[in-house]
Amino acid sequence: MGKPKNILKKIFCQPFSTAANGAKRIIEKIKNSKIWQKYFGAPQSKIKTGLYQGTFVNLIYAAFRLITGILFSSVWFISMGVYYLVSGCMKILLLVWYGKADGMRGRDRLVYEYNRYSETARLLLLLDVPMSGMILLMIVTDAGYVYSGCTIYVSAIYTLYMAVISAVNVVKTRRLGSPIFSAAKVLNFTSAMMSVLGLQTAMISAFASANKSLRFVCNAVTGGIVGVAVAAIAIYMTAYSYKAKKKLFSAE
Repeated sequence: MGKPKNILKKIFCQPFSTAANGAKRIIEKIKNSKIWQKYFGAPQSKIKTGLYQGTFVNLIYAAFRLITGILFSSVWFISMGVYYLVSGCMKILLLVWYGKADGMRGRDRLVYEYNRYSETARLLLLLDVPMSGMILLMIVTDAGYVYSGCTIYVSAIYTLYMAVISAVNVVKTRRLGSPIFSAAKVLNFTSAMMSVLGLQTAMISAFASANKSLRFVCNAVTGGIVGVAVAAIAIYMTAYSYKAKKKLFSAE
């Protein structure tokens, strides 16, 4: 009985084992390559690559909202498209700033990044004004998204996933000590909040379209929370940057 088992083991198990070892060696070679180390090796490289991807997706999503808004003559969709377009441009600006910070070292770099961090906070506070106007427009005109088929469920999973990931990344990037990275993740977090608000309007329109009072209350409450939260985050970023720079200069 021993020989047949060994034969079966060689026939069925050995090829899989060989393939697994070969795949492992290939993965190790890829991870040790210069390209991998440049874009995915260090934590900073991973986040920077993620920023490029996030900015690209942000701009694609903005274009999608603008195009659908024009096609369906939806002021709400166009407003959302403009918001995501501005958010994407802010991320591009952060990438440019980070490129300039690469040539700096020590305290000079931290001061520069904190200045850009507080500048992002001011831009975010400025962006909160039209964003709050969008929310008010949605509440007053009783506007919202309308999805067909299973798209709304996919959107719900994606939006909730983005919200959780964005919240976790805000904490992770602060550990890296790069205020510019933290500012980028804050932008992702605020975009995720807007996505949650947009998804809420879609779900209410799909499942409770006849209940106008429910739609009004939910949109007013969630919209108010989003608008106030973004303003509070921007103010906190400004205060945190000022405190951090003060600490750096007092350490001289």
